[in-house]
Amino acid sequence: MTRKKEVGQLLKNGSHRFSRALGKKRIAVTLSARIERKQLEEFGELFNVLVDSKWLGITISRRDRIRIDNLPFEMRQKMIKHDLIEASPDEFVPTLSVLLDRFHASKTGVKFTTQQVYKRKFHYLEEHFGKDTRIDKITPADAESIKDYLANRRTLGRGKLNPTSLNKAIKDFKQIFNFAVNCGYLSKSPFENVKNGKVSHSERQFYVSKELIDSAIEACGDNLEFRALLACARFAGLRIPPEICDLRFSDFDFSVGIFTVPNSGKTGTRRVPIFDELKPFILALQKEDKEFVFERYRKHTNIGTMIKKRLLKCGIEVWEKFFVNLRSSCISDKERLGWKDSVMNAVFGNSQKVRLVHHIQPLPDDEYAKLGQIFKPSSDVPNKISTTSFSYNFSLVSGYNLNSVNLL
Repeated sequence: MTRKKEVGQLLKNGSHRFSRALGKKRIAVTLSARIERKQLEEFGELFNVLVDSKWLGITISRRDRIRIDNLPFEMRQKMIKHDLIEASPDEFVPTLSVLLDRFHASKTGVKFTTQQVYKRKFHYLEEHFGKDTRIDKITPADAESIKDYLANRRTLGRGKLNPTSLNKAIKDFKQIFNFAVNCGYLSKSPFENVKNGKVSHSERQFYVSKELIDSAIEACGDNLEFRALLACARFAGLRIPPEICDLRFSDFDFSVGIFTVPNSGKTGTRRVPIFDELKPFILALQKEDKEFVFERYRKHTNIGTMIKKRLLKCGIEVWEKFFVNLRSSCISDKERLGWKDSVMNAVFGNSQKVRLVHHIQPLPDDEYAKLGQIFKPSSDVPNKISTTSFSYNFSLVSGYNLNSVNLL
């Protein structure tokens, strides 16, 4: 009968603790839940060998020394901490897995969704380089190769990484390895000279017209939360979902015509006008015993998918970057109305630079057609152009409400 190998005491958080008495003191080592059972069994056996050798004052065998040298970095560090083994000159250089654990531990106070994003990037690095690879063995050429790897692999069943997601992943990789440099593990980051590719944001931009958003709202039928959700994004430019999850009816002051957007971790709290187009959708949801405006979105994270299915069922083609383009369409409308940058910054919680790159959309085709009619001859004679006077008619361009100005 074979003896069952020891994997330590299983704790409530999933980690494993190995404990042995050594003279008058007790040595206790805790290993994280990420370690595989086979490695736990190996560590448990060698842990007992080392404690016994310390107690009896004998030297461990050459075979056991080789096995200890092949242990993962985290396990060796635990043994070094309790003086069970001596540290080698390069012992302080961690493996990729250990670096990612320490980087994750340093990000205290981040939101759950941000943690999930980081874990996805950790998976990319461990999948490409190997989690037990020492970080000083990752060269700049290796760092450059991960771009092609991510651009051509299939990720989580969703196809290849698009250029925007790839650029964001490279930025996160740079942040992780800069953390290694700051900790003294590396003298220089292998990602230091890895360049991000050029991304065209205009390719995925889509202007949601008044007619289209009206059709989309009607397609939601009697679901008042879905209707109000689309109205918040298109008519008030709110970020969906972070800025509506904690939105309360107490945040709305209908007597003044302003509501407060809760802090979503982006720009803090801000005050936004209660636009005339938005007001009826909020009032339709208001009840005496209801605290939050959107109760369903607080329980289900796939509301966007559910709305898109409704639109497709009603024959409405769903656009890319669904909620982002709703917000961008709202911002574009206010930009064409001539709102000052300071007002735009306060209402939408971003800067002019961000709006120009990510949100301000080109004029629709019918508006471009009107641009050709700005300069009109003052003479009523057909096909005869006056050389002394022109009328510059701003009113033909959507958003401007200025009188005609005579030039020359």
